[in-house]
Amino acid sequence: MPEAARDLTHPEYGHIFWVCVLTPGEEMFATKVRQLLTEAHELAVSKYKRKAARQ
Repeated sequence: MPEAARDLTHPEYGHIFWVCVLTPGEEMFATKVRQLLTEAHELAVSKYKRKAARQ
């Protein structure tokens, strides 16, 4: 039987805010993983724009 879906801090890269998602199902992807990806993308865009504005 597959392990239940769960998320946790990445064991090697947690200090740079990476997460590890084990066996994500459709529900977990829709509710949690997509939200994390959207937030990460928004942070990356914001960081890029701030850096570009300084140059």
